[in-house]
Amino acid sequence: CLVGEMRRCPSSRNKRRDNSERSHSTNKSVCDFSNVFSFKKHNVPALLRNGGCKSTNLSPLTIAVVMSTVIGAILLCGLITKVPTQTDSFKQESASSSSSQKSQSNGRSPTGESKPEQGRLIEGTTFLVGSYKTNENLLHVVDQVIRDQKNRIAVLRELKVEEAPMMALSRYRLVIPKPLPVEIDTSKWQIDYKYLDSEYLQILFAAGYSLGLLNHEETTIQMLSIGLGGATANLFLRYATENVNLTTVEIDETIVEVAKKYFGYVEDERQHCVVGDGVQFLSDSAREGNKFDIILLDASKNTEEVVICPVEAFLETSVIQSMVKTLRKHGILLLNYIALGATDVSLATVKKAFEEVFEGCISFDVPAKLNKVLVCVKRHAQYKQMQSEKFHSDMQKHLNAFANVQ
Repeated sequence: CLVGEMRRCPSSRNKRRDNSERSHSTNKSVCDFSNVFSFKKHNVPALLRNGGCKSTNLSPLTIAVVMSTVIGAILLCGLITKVPTQTDSFKQESASSSSSQKSQSNGRSPTGESKPEQGRLIEGTTFLVGSYKTNENLLHVVDQVIRDQKNRIAVLRELKVEEAPMMALSRYRLVIPKPLPVEIDTSKWQIDYKYLDSEYLQILFAAGYSLGLLNHEETTIQMLSIGLGGATANLFLRYATENVNLTTVEIDETIVEVAKKYFGYVEDERQHCVVGDGVQFLSDSAREGNKFDIILLDASKNTEEVVICPVEAFLETSVIQSMVKTLRKHGILLLNYIALGATDVSLATVKKAFEEVFEGCISFDVPAKLNKVLVCVKRHAQYKQMQSEKFHSDMQKHLNAFANVQ
């Protein structure tokens, strides 16, 4: 006779009322072997020990059937309990993985502590690469993640002045390494020299190309730059031309050190730097008969009260006369102008001062910038050329070429 009554494992729709009766095993099984069967009078060991039920004699066949039923039920319940255990384990691993990925995407650790993003360049992120104290200013070399005109992620390196944070003395684009390292250290990245990421220099050099001064590859062009900054002009001319020899005059030796350490400025047979006063250098050059084809005047003063370029000392008539004497007969002057704060030096004032000595000057606006630029020439033919439609058309072609590289 069948003495056991088999019950199904509790389902999710038939949970136990008493939570204390739940299994506390690590696999959170919903079945317990002690509850699979309920025996009214006899258990299996008793059947084997007594040879059958008290009320009925069991044949060997009946005992075999009972044992097979018991073993099958045990195996069935074990299978039922094993499947949800594996599923729960998978769910726990998935939840853990999802939680970890979410923590990384939020840029935070599981404890909530803020951490920098790894292996990603996020627009607006800035990196302070270095700081230097000069005679007048505190300089900062800053790398910044931006989106360029083509909506691509780019990293710019700028030389900024603490006293005039809205200004960047120099700007370069960096070469982003591929693949991007997990630990980002932009201070070790290389300068991308094919980019001229300076709008006012683009206009000045476009004028130089259009006037033919930067196009004569068969002759060597001697150029003088007053003011080094981060050597933006120097490095562009080094890699974009083969026939320009550039002498730079910088009054502050610390600026030269910064340009060499963070911006790749190198002195060699084509480029060298004189640490000294630009006004004095012009006076000496005029007296000694040194000649240049191009003069780039980009010497600025940057304080909390005033930002001005060129420095007012270069507006003296005697200094401008030294420039004219130092330039060859076809030579040109390229000038960067900006005036902010406590100064009454307007562009009209600067232009008038130079027009009194040069044959003629033309000014250009720098789109979306505070700068303006001035181009002055010694010969009347050059001045007429700058007023022609062809000159402005040629300038636009060169500006488009700069933009296409960007």
